[in-house]
Amino acid sequence: MFRLKMIRKKFRGLVNDQAGTMLVYAMTLTLVMVILGSAIAQVMIFSSRDAYGKLHQTQALYLAEAGIMRTWKEFRDGATNLTGLLIGADGIAGTADDGVLSFGTNVNLGEGNYSVVIADNDDGDLDVFTDVDNVVLVISTGSIPAHGTTRSIRAYMQVTPAAAPANVRAAIVTAGPVKTLGNLTVDGRNHDMDGNLIPATGMPGISTMQACVQKGNSKVGGTDVAVDYAPSKPGDPLVIETNVDWTAEGGFPDTPDQFMGLPPDTLKSIAQSGNNGSQYVTDPSLLTFPLAGVTYVELPSGEIWQSIHFGDSSGVIVVHNDSKDAIIKNLNTGSFKGILIADDIVHIHCDIIGVVISLTPAPSAGNCIGNGSGDVLYSAQAISTATQGAVGPVVLMKSWFN
Repeated sequence: MFRLKMIRKKFRGLVNDQAGTMLVYAMTLTLVMVILGSAIAQVMIFSSRDAYGKLHQTQALYLAEAGIMRTWKEFRDGATNLTGLLIGADGIAGTADDGVLSFGTNVNLGEGNYSVVIADNDDGDLDVFTDVDNVVLVISTGSIPAHGTTRSIRAYMQVTPAAAPANVRAAIVTAGPVKTLGNLTVDGRNHDMDGNLIPATGMPGISTMQACVQKGNSKVGGTDVAVDYAPSKPGDPLVIETNVDWTAEGGFPDTPDQFMGLPPDTLKSIAQSGNNGSQYVTDPSLLTFPLAGVTYVELPSGEIWQSIHFGDSSGVIVVHNDSKDAIIKNLNTGSFKGILIADDIVHIHCDIIGVVISLTPAPSAGNCIGNGSGDVLYSAQAISTATQGAVGPVVLMKSWFN
């Protein structure tokens, strides 16, 4: 009996010791969990703050980018007097509007805003208010005022006013041979947009690197050294240039952009932008008439865009692909005023006022550029209007950093 009591006593002591130990363990574990939970909470708070901070930084950067793109559009829309922009609208250097564009210094957008100012780049003239190289520094700052966050982007932009292509040498300019048939009239004398003659200011009727043949009742006229020659058959040799050597120009242009004196893919980019009614297609059936702006038809190799009814179209038309064998054929009715550049042109039957350029040295239809009753009239005004209105200023992003 005594022995049994001793065993019970020891057992109760052991249980009490274990209970105490378990209590210590529980309290320790609770403390650890509290500390760990507090640490996790702190990490989450800091992570959340960091995430929000990065979000606001990103938003501010996007706002700064919006300012850069707004400036690019401002230049593309015709703000090409960089010296005037550097001085500001008041025409006085050293005032608050120096380098401020037409949309002002602060533009609200979403939860923030952007501000833009332009400055002269280091163009070597030692005058920060005069531009001499068509390049300016654009500084755009995006801000999220509620969070005190700002980001800036600096970009150098080159802004070149639109200029009529220097390679226009005649009403029709080709790398390949030319044959005129039917009642086609090609007249290099200068005309206004309505086809009215402007005396003694024109070009030859045809300029080709190869031969030119007149057939049917087709007529060719033009201007040579301020002397006009009315369209006739045969046309006066002074207004029909054959076997033209383009060596001094670096060879006959390979692409429409080269002919226009533009950086590669400029015309395609304008067409894809949709500016001023521009259109880019690989399927001509998708075009909307009348045409305006830059119409760029990039056909698969050897394909033909044919049976065209222009209505009253204008601007710049490009029919081109990398193989230089895109064909425009049977230009049937209506009128087009501006610049038509195609790899291969077959059968002009309509009225074109401006200039026509064919790039291929080996036309698919031999050399028959026209066999109907259309008129191709050279017009410096139509060319200039197409260049200014459809192409517009060329704006290149020289560099971009933040």
